[in-house]
Amino acid sequence: MIKLDSKPGNRNDWCAIGKLLFCRGVRSRILWCEPDVLDWKEVKGLEYLQQSLSASRRVLLTLNPCTVQRCTPTNVKCDISRLSSNSSGNIVIFWNTHPESLELWSAEISVERRKGGEVWGRIEWSDAVFKHDPRSHSDNIKVLYSASVHV
Repeated sequence: MIKLDSKPGNRNDWCAIGKLLFCRGVRSRILWCEPDVLDWKEVKGLEYLQQSLSASRRVLLTLNPCTVQRCTPTNVKCDISRLSSNSSGNIVIFWNTHPESLELWSAEISVERRKGGEVWGRIEWSDAVFKHDPRSHSDNIKVLYSASVHV
């Protein structure tokens, strides 16, 4: 019998941890479900992360890189750009900030299933993993994305 997704929507970067599926949803949400049910629910305990990523930030974007004085304030929203799992059985997410300079951030999130069936996440680690200064005059930037595969 084929199971249909209970809440079709925009979900990306699926991964399996234990007997659960995880993915990134809209507005910096991390969702989970049991593969035989496909009833997607939000991972609890990550409200601070969602608020931090979804909140508008006021940043200065340079209009002309040759003229530092010509900057304009702009609202920028961040969102999770990649979600995967690592060999420790944790979720790893990536997002970028500061559009005037490439800055890639990452967080490792452990998950646990609690009484009542809810899944809770806890941020174990979070920090910038790559920073690029546009004044370095290097236009050749390559970012490596990796995921663990257990066979």
